[in-house]
Amino acid sequence: MISLISRTSVFGLLWALVFGQIPEPQNVQIGFVDSKRILKWDSVFYQGNLVTYSVQRTFESNDNRSWLDVHNCMLTTETRCNLLNDVNVTCNLRVRAEHGNETSNWVEAVAEPKNVRVDSLNKKHVVKWEPDACQLGSVTYSVQYQGNYERLHNESWSEAQNCTRITETDCDLWDSLAFYAKYFLRVRAELGSATSPWVEIPAFYPYKDTVFGPPSVDVLSEAGLLHVAIKGPFTENEHPLSNDYEDFAYHIFYWKENEDGNVKMDNKSVKTSTVLHNLQPWTRYCLKVQAYSKASSKQGQFSPVICEDVNADTRRRALAMAQILFVTLLAVLVVTLGCFFFVIYARKAIKYLMYPSYSLPVHIREYLTEPSQQPMLGTLTKEDLREEHWDKLSIVSQSEIPSILPNSTKTDGSKSNKNETTSGGKILNEEDDVQSSQSSVDSGHYSNSTENSAHKTPQSLRRNT
Repeated sequence: MISLISRTSVFGLLWALVFGQIPEPQNVQIGFVDSKRILKWDSVFYQGNLVTYSVQRTFESNDNRSWLDVHNCMLTTETRCNLLNDVNVTCNLRVRAEHGNETSNWVEAVAEPKNVRVDSLNKKHVVKWEPDACQLGSVTYSVQYQGNYERLHNESWSEAQNCTRITETDCDLWDSLAFYAKYFLRVRAELGSATSPWVEIPAFYPYKDTVFGPPSVDVLSEAGLLHVAIKGPFTENEHPLSNDYEDFAYHIFYWKENEDGNVKMDNKSVKTSTVLHNLQPWTRYCLKVQAYSKASSKQGQFSPVICEDVNADTRRRALAMAQILFVTLLAVLVVTLGCFFFVIYARKAIKYLMYPSYSLPVHIREYLTEPSQQPMLGTLTKEDLREEHWDKLSIVSQSEIPSILPNSTKTDGSKSNKNETTSGGKILNEEDDVQSSQSSVDSGHYSNSTENSAHKTPQSLRRNT
């Protein structure tokens, strides 16, 4: 600041000596402080006396425009002017120095470019800025650059090619900068003979600061694998960036397409095209690719997301077909067994409904289960069992037993007396017939007819002899 004031004082003194008038204010700038628009400039010294300053503004952009005084900034000794309530008002400003009746020339203020930056993509370096929205007139811009060597030695600046007094708000530095050097850049605005202060940006390293663009990616699904072909990125003249970086590589990010939004992302680093293994068959996978350089700590832009369906290989297809066949056969077997058991159950149900069951008396069931324990078989021999017997049986109720039993006993007794003969010294008496008849009645409540008893008596006699 002291050196700037001393330079201004020397300049003002020389101006006064040579031209005999007050020098113009230098380094006039338009800025913002606490959301207020201000105009500021450097101090002017004239013959060791204090000078005053006046500020005017115009709302016109033609050559014959009229200027209006800014009342709070007339004949002021300060080197700044607060423009009250004029933050968003479009106008041009100018200032001059005064001492008594002597005045300097008017110096029109030009707003400096805003938001100056360098956008570098795939070695294409473009300086960009924004104009002051409150500036009137045809404003032009100029861009200069300075290498690291020039800054350390002679502080000289070079004009950027095709970027001097242009109306555009960007400048392509493709042909001006070397790729592996370090540069400083600055931009200013111009309005006629008036210029804004230079706006300088931080040092720019093309090798480190350029951004890798998205690579070109092609994906092919084949036999349960994803074949990923990667190319680029390239410069404007189709020069691959991989030639400028020794550790140039790609990050491949891939994941299963999931409707619920839960994404489990895997990644793989490769130097060139590759194949993705160990993927789940019959599943849709999505992927994106990013170029990077670890040495320069550079991460490139992602490629567009590509989604492909993963098919199964031959072995997996055969296994899947075998599984489908096994499941089909198992289902057929289950259905067949189900039908079989259903038919059996239906048959039993129908039989139960159409043919109700019956039960035998207890004493008959006992005889059928243990016939050898019954007394009616005690007198029979093996020869009797071999012969055929034809007996007439009658089923009677419990209430009919007392009336039948005496008659049966009487009949058997009379027949026994008539047919009683001796055979080998043994005679069947009436007591044996009654006992036999009683046993027959007790065992099954059955009674033999008179005719059958008559036929059976001789045979029994013969067997006993």
